[in-house]
Amino acid sequence: MSMDAPIPPAHRTLEPLLAGLLAADPAAELERTPRYFRLKLGDGAVMNVLPSATVSELEADVDLALADKRPALRVHFIALAELEGARQVLEAKVSKGLFQFKARPETAHLWSPTAGVTNLGKVRLPPLDKAHAALSKGVVHDFATVEQQRRTQTDEAATFLAGLQTRRPVVTTGIALLSVVLFALQWVWGDGEVYVSGVRMGASSQSLIAGGEWWRLLAPMVLHGSVVHLLFNMLALFSFGTFLERFLGWRRYALLFVASGLGGGIASALRPGETLSVGASGGIWGLMIAGAVLITFSRGRLPALVVARQRGRAWVPVAMNTVYSFQPGIDFFAHFGGGLVGGLLMGTGLLISGIPLAAESNASDRPPRRESMALTLASAGLLLALGASLVLALVTGHPWELEHAPAVKRVELAEERASLALPFFAAGQQRVADSTWLFGSLMVDPIAVIVAVEPKRLTEGQANDAEGTLKKSLDSLAPELLEGFTLSSKNEVKHTADGRPYLVSEQQSADHRIARSYWLIEGERLANVMVLINPGAKASWLALAESTPFSLELRDSAGE
Repeated sequence: MSMDAPIPPAHRTLEPLLAGLLAADPAAELERTPRYFRLKLGDGAVMNVLPSATVSELEADVDLALADKRPALRVHFIALAELEGARQVLEAKVSKGLFQFKARPETAHLWSPTAGVTNLGKVRLPPLDKAHAALSKGVVHDFATVEQQRRTQTDEAATFLAGLQTRRPVVTTGIALLSVVLFALQWVWGDGEVYVSGVRMGASSQSLIAGGEWWRLLAPMVLHGSVVHLLFNMLALFSFGTFLERFLGWRRYALLFVASGLGGGIASALRPGETLSVGASGGIWGLMIAGAVLITFSRGRLPALVVARQRGRAWVPVAMNTVYSFQPGIDFFAHFGGGLVGGLLMGTGLLISGIPLAAESNASDRPPRRESMALTLASAGLLLALGASLVLALVTGHPWELEHAPAVKRVELAEERASLALPFFAAGQQRVADSTWLFGSLMVDPIAVIVAVEPKRLTEGQANDAEGTLKKSLDSLAPELLEGFTLSSKNEVKHTADGRPYLVSEQQSADHRIARSYWLIEGERLANVMVLINPGAKASWLALAESTPFSLELRDSAGE
């Protein structure tokens, strides 16, 4: 039976119920089959209303409905209670309840205009109860009118969505491609250690941001910590972003995504403690919350049928991702910060101000949408800020130097009358105490170097017998253990290839970092060089860790 075919007289009893069911579930879709009515409810369940006039017809109709294998969360069967033998047919062919080991649980129900609803298997069907309650109170809908209204809503929604399909999600696609390219560079430059290279490429770090590296608020949006992390985020980006970009337009969408990512970056920077964080999750959370708010408060910008069909499921991903956000290793501050910004931008109406109502957007004579200059400048400014953040991260971090042997240059410690041959350190250098300097940081560099020059001069005898002096100082020159490290080898005297004596000891941490301490004598000066080594350091950096201590030059005042 087609949609336009008249309902046979035998079906007239069910017309008020069908109209009530459509009114009870604004998202329900009605389909007339040759033998029965099929309603797909907004929650994904299917309701088969069987207007069978005889028991044999009912048996055949139930078999046809059971043979329909289209996706359905649950399958409900409704027959007229006045049909003698209907209970026995349904009980024989349909399962008893929802708690079944089946992909599509089945329930059966009888309905009578006078006796009401009888649930076989005692599983209630709320839309059916609601429709019958309305009929009992005298609320009777005209089926033809309700059906025509639903058909009109369906056509309007289809036209609206078809119009959106003509728009290409260029920002979503661009963000995804940029994320994939940058992850490939993370992998190559870090030799698989993507967090090591990721920090030099702009990963979020509270201490580094506090030190003035503001670009770490935005750059992490397009960096990721693993292949799985990247794949899940890109799947979420297209899942939440494609519709929003088509609906909002690229300017509003770019503003939403980047502003949400910035909100997540700021929230992550305010997180207590020191952590490293990467990922597009802040921006994605902004999209997810904005989408849920749009469905809940569309202000007429979406067709009523689209809202009705999505309202029941709009907040489900939010609930699931909220639980996931508290898993170990997840930066929930970035998630909630991004979600807060996205929710505010959509909830306040800023993002949809100027977007026509859904009915107007379908009009054939509607003029093309023109965005304001302020919106264009704001979205372009945020995209430029994201690009500038990445450029600054790369320029200041030199992540490519992780891949190859870095160039070294001699660094002067003027106040200590000393110099040292060192590579480029992304973390720079700082004086941490009198006569003590720190170069690099294991957060961003494969190695770091601490140089401490003793202010007290050696005696002439101690200087002339450097090896003996070092042997007598095996215990007194033992370095203090670093926090989280244990001593793996005590001080012992060794010699360079040209016979220069030195003391060396080593400490190790539980996460396999190494701290190697060298004591060296030159002239009447004594100095300690400690080299800290990350477990992901490549051979070229390990070679530097071996040679750097012996590049130290100490100048006596007499030679100046």
